[in-house]
Parts: sequence; C-alpha cells; structure tokens
Amino acid sequence: MQVNYASLVPHSAASIYHDTPRAKSFASWVSIGLELEVVRQLALRLERMLNAEGPIDRLAQESFTWHLVLRYGRCFDSTSAGRFAAIGPEHVRKLNNADFLTIHEGLIHRRHNTFAHPGGDCSCKITVHLIEQADAPTLQTGHDEEGPGPINDPGQAALIARLCDALQTVVGEKTGKAQAAHDAEVKTEFDALVDTLRKNVGKHANPSQQAMSALSRMMRGR
Repeated sequence: MQVNYASLVPHSAASIYHDTPRAKSFASWVSIGLELEVVRQLALRLERMLNAEGPIDRLAQESFTWHLVLRYGRCFDSTSAGRFAAIGPEHVRKLNNADFLTIHEGLIHRRHNTFAHPGGDCSCKITVHLIEQADAPTLQTGHDEEGPGPINDPGQAALIARLCDALQTVVGEKTGKAQAAHDAEVKTEFDALVDTLRKNVGKHANPSQQAMSALSRMMRGR
C-alpha cells in the first residue's frame, strides 16, 4: 500500500492519504459531484442576472459563462491528471431529454473551441470583398468574429442548472458504488491501516492543526 502523509484534521490522532485505485475513483466521483454543484450555482446566478432589469454587467456575464464552461467540461474529461473517473456523453443521452443533449453539446463545443483546442478552429475569419469602383475594381479585406460569445439566454442558463440536477443522480449512484468498493477495501486492510496511523501520530501536521487536535483531545478528556 502506497501512502502520502496528510495534515491532521480536528479530532484525529493521525491521517493519511489512502492512495489506491479504489480510493482515487471514489475521490474522483466526489469531486465531479462538487464540480456539477458549482456549475449549477453559476447557471442560476447567470439566469438571475439575465432576468434582472437594467443593463447587464458584461464582465460578470463573461466570467460566469466561461467559469461554468470550464467546470462543466472537467466533469467529462477522463484524461485530466489525477482523475480516475468521468461522466460520458452516454450518461447525458440516457436522460432521454433532447434539450439536455443540445445544451450539453453546446457547452462542450464552447469548451473545445475556446480552451481545449486553441487553433483547431480559428476564432475569426478573413473575408475578401470585391469593391466595384468607377475607375477599377479593388479588393478589401476584413474579419468577422466567429468565436462563441457568453450565454445571453436565461432559459439556457436555467436548462443548464436542471441538467446538473439530473446528472447529480447519475454521479450519486457512481459515488455510492465507488464508496462501497473503497469501504470494503479499507475494511480488508483495516489492521494494516491502523498500524500505519499509530506509527505516524502527528506526521506532517502543521502547528495550527496540531493545536486543534490536542485541544479536542483535552476537551474530550474533561
């Protein structure tokens, strides 16, 4: 068993990172669930902003959109360093909702064209215009922006939030199975884990966490 020593948390005498494939899979599914919740919250804030009266804060609109796009894309990226699990497009298709699939594909398209594959699809194009003049025809060049802009439809933002809710059900099932597998692994290795922890009490704990742990033990002893 490979372990990296972690800092202590309150009420613990020692703690370690359980660095195994099952532990990493469980941690990955938990992180995906957290990512989806961030996306949902961003989508709801964007919806409220777009529905509000008065001028829209364009900088905030851009920030919410691209933060949302990046965090959503991470949930589907199985190649990320340290990620041992990911949602796949098949999970979206299994929701049997055409609107969900459309908004999903739109978000992934935005991610690919804006962040993941720069240069793969140019964000602008050069157009050559023929200008007919009395004396002689001339050519004039100009460029047209093609890159996707920020989300400007509150209905789309609301749909993204609902998609995240639906995907949380999938992630919850995956997390439960991964946790059960990890719990079984820990139970099998229980004696070895306890022995490792006891041999490394306080290992790599920072001073504030050591103080919190010591204080909690003192309080329990009263």
